[in-house]
Amino acid sequence: MKSIKLFFILFLFSGAAVADTNALILVSNQDGTQWTQEISGLYPLAHNVDNLSRIAQYNNNFITVGDTGVSWMASLGFYSLDGVNWNSSTFQHMPSTISGLAVNNQGWVAVGGDSSGNAQLAISGDIDNWRFTSISYDQCASVKKINGVQANDSTFLAFISCHNYGPDATLPTLLTSTNGLDWFRTQTTLPPEMQDEKASFNNAYWDGKQWILFATKADNTPLLYTTSDLKTLTPIALPAEINSLQSISTNDDLWLMTGTYNNAGNNAAVILSSKDKGASWTLQKTFPVAIMQFNKITRNDTTWMAVGSGGQIHNSFPVVLSSKDGTNWQQASLPWKAIGASDNVALNDIVWDGKRWIAVGSFDQNATGCLALNKIGHWVGPLSSTETTDHIKVTDLSISVDPSKKTNSSFNINSSIQYDDDYTSGWMLGTFYGTCNEHDDGSIDFSMAMDSWSISGTRKSPADLQLALNAKLADNFSDQGHDYSGTVTPKDQRKKKR
Repeated sequence: MKSIKLFFILFLFSGAAVADTNALILVSNQDGTQWTQEISGLYPLAHNVDNLSRIAQYNNNFITVGDTGVSWMASLGFYSLDGVNWNSSTFQHMPSTISGLAVNNQGWVAVGGDSSGNAQLAISGDIDNWRFTSISYDQCASVKKINGVQANDSTFLAFISCHNYGPDATLPTLLTSTNGLDWFRTQTTLPPEMQDEKASFNNAYWDGKQWILFATKADNTPLLYTTSDLKTLTPIALPAEINSLQSISTNDDLWLMTGTYNNAGNNAAVILSSKDKGASWTLQKTFPVAIMQFNKITRNDTTWMAVGSGGQIHNSFPVVLSSKDGTNWQQASLPWKAIGASDNVALNDIVWDGKRWIAVGSFDQNATGCLALNKIGHWVGPLSSTETTDHIKVTDLSISVDPSKKTNSSFNINSSIQYDDDYTSGWMLGTFYGTCNEHDDGSIDFSMAMDSWSISGTRKSPADLQLALNAKLADNFSDQGHDYSGTVTPKDQRKKKR
């Protein structure tokens, strides 16, 4: 066994960076197979919007907004007049925390709350000019929370937690409006399981004939109801293993609903299907890619689409699945800059505008390409050489990328390397400087040098958690070093944020 010279080099190293997520808008062709990314993290205002949670569309007008805004009476988002060209906007007099966004031929309605948690409701007739409105005292003495809003051609339906004085003061409540301005409490007979202040109505879907209501009991058990008059609620039985429901879409022959089920004590994504309008359900639990959660399911005349997040916690990525029959699903290929695995990235909502699909959510611009080296930061793994029987074990290859020093698709980078010879002894620290280049398929290559020693490598794709390395590293027998090659993987797989 040979020993390795010990070098001490003092330098400043920035370390691995963990960036916040950024707003994501994806637009596809008719069948959802080809997608383009319409905004980037460097888009004006996009760096202030870490997630787009909802999108609404009427004719050729589109609005998408995030969960949080910039003040107690404004929200950040984007609007478009064609679904392709998007403009960032600060929507004044819109709730700063958005829980629902709906539109029909009477206008737009946004619901949510301000930064202090006070319930807010706003309306607009033209997507640009918003104003707050309120629910009259005789309909609800105090609105504690607005969970969401939906619309059909003639009616807005809002789901609130309403406090009125007297016994059972706070109860889940449905409100309707024909213009978004004047709201009236429905004469809904609440089932016993909904007569609790911790129960709630959460979402609704209009299937052309009736409302399908999503609700939860006080213990968060999911509930499903249908109603044509918003007075009598008919319960739909759910499989006992279902833990939550997110979204539903229907046609005359098939209901598809997304949710989670109890998988050995853990929540796992599921699509529930029914061919008898909810009388019985089939659970689909296996998909082309590991799914963390589905956030929305919808359809046009030929295709079902489901969006959400794939992967696992701290290592998730946006996902689109499509199906012609509601049973056989295919994973769509998304732009490589949008699919880097990161923390809490997803697609949250999707609409069909008659020509194209538009999906919104979040991505991490630092999780793909050269910037992913910076985000992951530390890599480990063995290398080998044809020149010697000894092996190098890389115990810490630290790579730092400077995003401010970019020329076209090339970044300035530097690194240090710590390694053991034959896995037992010897190590070296050095500062290597070089460049990293990005390619159209999402792959990267880089090269760095320090004196007569060097490191070069490639990463095949944003989803690849390996670097293929070639290195010339020094030892006792030659100051010029030996040639080594091999692969290294992330030291901690991903930096944990919680």
